[in-house]
Amino acid sequence: MKLNSNSLSAMVFTPSIVKAILPLTIIFAAANSFKYIGSFFYLVPLFYLYIIAAIWTDKNDRDTFIRVYLLFLPFGVWAVLTSLWSPYQMISLTRGIYFLLMSAAAAAIAMLAKKLFGNIFKAVIPLNIIIVLSSLASLLLGFPGDAWSGGNGLGFMGFAGHQNTLGALILFTVPAPIYLLFQRIRGRDNFIIISIYFLLCTLNFILLILTHSRASILSLAVMLLVLSIKLIKLKTIVILTASLLTVASTLLFIPKGYDVIKKIIFKNETYLGSNRWFLFEDSYRAALKGGIIGIGYGMSEPNIMNNAAGSRFEEGRYVREKGNSILALVEEVGLVGFGLFLSMIGYILWSLSKTFNIHSSKTVILSLTQHIHTINLQSKFLLSVIAALSIHAQFEGWWSGVGSVHLPLFFYSPRTSICKQ
Repeated sequence: MKLNSNSLSAMVFTPSIVKAILPLTIIFAAANSFKYIGSFFYLVPLFYLYIIAAIWTDKNDRDTFIRVYLLFLPFGVWAVLTSLWSPYQMISLTRGIYFLLMSAAAAAIAMLAKKLFGNIFKAVIPLNIIIVLSSLASLLLGFPGDAWSGGNGLGFMGFAGHQNTLGALILFTVPAPIYLLFQRIRGRDNFIIISIYFLLCTLNFILLILTHSRASILSLAVMLLVLSIKLIKLKTIVILTASLLTVASTLLFIPKGYDVIKKIIFKNETYLGSNRWFLFEDSYRAALKGGIIGIGYGMSEPNIMNNAAGSRFEEGRYVREKGNSILALVEEVGLVGFGLFLSMIGYILWSLSKTFNIHSSKTVILSLTQHIHTINLQSKFLLSVIAALSIHAQFEGWWSGVGSVHLPLFFYSPRTSICKQ
């Protein structure tokens, strides 16, 4: 029997298949950050194409997708254009094209996740569980042998390539169990289910502390702070803050507690940030070289080198660890590209701010406090996630790392806020 195109689409893009592909795509996107399974990362473009095709089969979804994708398009096109003056034109061109593909898939994933799961967090939770279980296995089995000594050797990295990589992966996926925990509590769900999510959140927090990844720990603190302001009464926030300060102060008077805190905060630095300050200096000088139009997407200024762990020669070109996403973007795509990138984030924040009930400019502070309940739970989480990941980006250059797991995950969640069904 000959199948027409509509019948074929109905068979290939059934809700059950798409529902299985979404979390699998997110898992494979993270594969490049782990040992032994990095080759799965190369399947991601195929999954991206499938997801985009799936969203294209429904006319209503297609129209919404196009509107959402227009948000990404200016930066993607500019990234491609930088290949015209890039010293390695093909690399900038392919990275720019991959950004266009990745961002299209991110928009489609957020839309489909909201449609099939109700929110993006349910699609991310499998990856978080895998990260937690594999890290626990590494801790208990002592495998791989460099789980504590690899990377910079100053924290736990498990199967990840670096302590900061594991910390970032936890940071980028932990909103899923936190959100689902709050959702279950508000819905007065089964006590066992609530306990499971509470345990998963606790394990995430413990593992994050063990990585000694300061940027990720700080960013999680920002996420929880922003979230608490939006979910909890001011009196409760004061009590919780006082309790945390009391615990921290107590630890400072316990020799071992003081050593642990000191190790996490200072690591092996002579003063706070001394091991990373040179990255910022190099990136600042490189950003000045980038100027208005940049030196090319994915490029590093060849005359500015350092001996950081992530700096290396790759495909004949020098790749420098950049340490700050803003400076990295200005270096690669210039002030023009940086402005286009910020416009994406700015639009998300603007779209979320419309849910605030602000009556006049004179009562902005009052309204933000009194009418915070007008924002739904998912929007509150998205605001806290955007705040946290934007803080984290100031200590890493992943905003320009189109091939990393972090950039697409950053885009998956915020898209939910503007993907109306």
